[in-house]
Amino acid sequence: MLLPFIHCGIVWIILISYGWVTYGKDKSSEYIKNNYPEIWKKLHPWGDCSYNSFASFAFLLGKYDDGKDDILNNLKQRAAIAIGIVFWTFGLIPVSWLLNICALFLNKLI
Repeated sequence: MLLPFIHCGIVWIILISYGWVTYGKDKSSEYIKNNYPEIWKKLHPWGDCSYNSFASFAFLLGKYDDGKDDILNNLKQRAAIAIGIVFWTFGLIPVSWLLNICALFLNKLI
């Protein structure tokens, strides 16, 4: 039953470590900051160290731009993939639980 939690923990540790190592070096954030300052202010309301997750979901859905900038669309696509990976790890937890419960019941039947 611990396998899903270990799996999530490993993915989260890798993503958080990667974020700390690349903090301030992120070219996508710099691109948004330099070319779309109004979007950057919505994503980072109190400066570089802050982050508004609600605004980031609206940004990924295309609420703040017209969708004509290919570089910005590529950045949104990469961010959506990263978020998908994080949610994918959480989606594995119920699957793993069901498989473990089925294995327990099959073990009792055999």
